[in-house]
Amino acid sequence: MAHLYTDFTPGSPNTGSIYEKNDVGTLATKVQSVPVFDRRSVSIKYRKSVYIIGTHQRPWVRDRFGSYHQAGVRAPLTLPTLVDGAFGSGSTGLAIGYQTFVMRTGGVKIAESNPGPATLTLDMAGTGRLWGNLDWEPADSHVTHSRGYVSMDGSFPALAWERPIASPGTTVTENVGTAALGEVLPVRKGLDQRFSTDPYARGIPPYCKYAEVYKEAFFYAGDPLFPERIYYSKLFEPEAVNTTPITTNGRTDLPWLETSDGKPVTGLKRQGDELIVGKFRGIDRIQGYSYGDYAIHEISGYWGVVSHFSMRRCGPQDSLFFLAPQGPTTYNAGSFQFIGGKVQSWWRDWFRANPILAQDAFGVEDR
Repeated sequence: MAHLYTDFTPGSPNTGSIYEKNDVGTLATKVQSVPVFDRRSVSIKYRKSVYIIGTHQRPWVRDRFGSYHQAGVRAPLTLPTLVDGAFGSGSTGLAIGYQTFVMRTGGVKIAESNPGPATLTLDMAGTGRLWGNLDWEPADSHVTHSRGYVSMDGSFPALAWERPIASPGTTVTENVGTAALGEVLPVRKGLDQRFSTDPYARGIPPYCKYAEVYKEAFFYAGDPLFPERIYYSKLFEPEAVNTTPITTNGRTDLPWLETSDGKPVTGLKRQGDELIVGKFRGIDRIQGYSYGDYAIHEISGYWGVVSHFSMRRCGPQDSLFFLAPQGPTTYNAGSFQFIGGKVQSWWRDWFRANPILAQDAFGVEDR
């Protein structure tokens, strides 16, 4: 098992590196001299990968095979062409093609981009498809493969081919039957209750200071530009975050949540079946299972969270402990309890004199 470390070098801009120490104590530099936005990071282990969030503009990921990359994959930019191929027989119908970029490690797909621009519609003659003007120069160095998806007669785009970036060729010729097309691009349920392809589902995670896993999705908060927002990832894909609203029939569907009163998020932690969203005064909770199902409500207008890093689940009841402006507090199943006891007046005076120190507080469990 590897141990990860980060450092901080003041400058303009501030920079830092990521180091890894193995079981025998050998220290190796894995990521060197990248811009640092905040000294303190959130590290989350999920499905054998480690995600380092908050320190750098884009989260860094140590995948299950020990490789490092920046989270997310940027989409292709060129407009592909789609014309009839040269096979003896094949599908007929109206086809629209889309290209994506993919990162694979050890044969496993780690991340995928949003689709690039759509091709013009091809009225297929039953001779397969010839793809041209494809983008073979991804903006992210960790991209290893490219994919082509096809929408037939208005259906959701489904996988037709995958090729390595290292030896792409200039064109791709394929003759995959409509019934044999593979996985589809992500879909969304709009405000009109109709399903459609979601072209932004696999966007790059925005810069945020906090993150937490809740029911197989990553939730990100602490965006300095929009401190009231909570972004969430695609299920099972922590690197895929939609940050682009879609307007349908004059109604705009926002792909993020916002605090109930518009106040900045100061902490984010799962507790039982709830995702607790701390604010300096007031606490919200998020519940739900997937995109379009998440809901956020206020559960306290009195308690608040001073520091995200003070939030810890511990104790025999797995209660959530955190530092409130009033002092140390616990939460469990809808009930708050102040645990400061006789130090309440001391805490009040100390907190008023040292608010910045309190915001840097962190919590640990001493068993």
